Amino acid sequence: MAVTIHDVALLSGFSIKTVSKVMNGVTTVKPDTRERVQRAIAQLGYRPNASARGLRSGKSGLIGLAVPTIKLAFFAELSALIIAEAHSRGLGVVVEQTTRQDVPHLAVASSSGRIADGVIFSPVLADSLDVQTYDAGTPLVSLDETSGPLYDTVSIDNTGATRAATEHLLAMGCRRIALAGADAGPVHSPLARLRMRGYVEALDAAGIPFRPELLAGSENHWEREGGADAFERLLDARVPFDGLVCLTDGLALGAIRAAASRGVRVPDDVAIVGFDDIEDSRYAVPALSTVEPGKREMARLSVELLIQRIADPLHPPVTLFTRFKVIARESSARNPGPPALGIEGAR
Repeated sequence: MAVTIHDVALLSGFSIKTVSKVMNGVTTVKPDTRERVQRAIAQLGYRPNASARGLRSGKSGLIGLAVPTIKLAFFAELSALIIAEAHSRGLGVVVEQTTRQDVPHLAVASSSGRIADGVIFSPVLADSLDVQTYDAGTPLVSLDETSGPLYDTVSIDNTGATRAATEHLLAMGCRRIALAGADAGPVHSPLARLRMRGYVEALDAAGIPFRPELLAGSENHWEREGGADAFERLLDARVPFDGLVCLTDGLALGAIRAAASRGVRVPDDVAIVGFDDIEDSRYAVPALSTVEPGKREMARLSVELLIQRIADPLHPPVTLFTRFKVIARESSARNPGPPALGIEGAR
């Protein structure tokens, strides 16, 4: 027998009206009530009849999720969290990989041709001006603070988080800290500039001069290959460095692999910290220190904002930032003390 909303109400101990409010993202519901209802929905495996609900409301019950790529672990993990959050509220999700050329076409359609009621969009690889001028009449929540004031936005505090990562290496005794992914490819995007700003701010606050020779980039900016390439470039340039901040975990994992191949010890010779806290970071050797940017919070807030935007298209846009934390693991586990001498990059 199919599970109904009545079953959810009985198991959760709340009325059908309250269950309906939770499923529709009504923000006046108390957090503990929302949690109990969502737990009941998950336990019963309840899925509302989207077709019937669509006929009543004029909505499809689908939302679009547009991300640059699901090949990268960060976007794959974030997508899974957003899908789970949407499903807990009775919404289906249509996922689409985007490129810069896709920006004018964010009204994502399902395979059956129905248009999504709204879109959650990560414009990391798009020019901010393109995103700011997008207007297709579809409710939109952006996952990038550089999108401008026209849209609801849920974003990582990119500058603050990278500053915290750099400060962590400073606390570990590092004084010549390099930055991986700093001068090539998408790093010219506003997002990457925000992260680089945090790095520079941390050095400045510590009284350490910014050194352009400690910036290392690669054409494969987001990939492990890019991190390995950046690390190799620093070594080949014989630039002494004792710490490395990577703009993504992928870069950091690539750097760790390059260090091993060149006989550089992590963290003894170079302490490394990444950004994203992807699952792979916990299983690297050594385990990767990284910034956890608040992916679960981003998923919850983005779905909530999109539901609200669909219900009230004229509500003034809001910008929310997730809470981040630096997770210290083996790749930066150095004893604070006198500044390290760094390495010269000899093979």
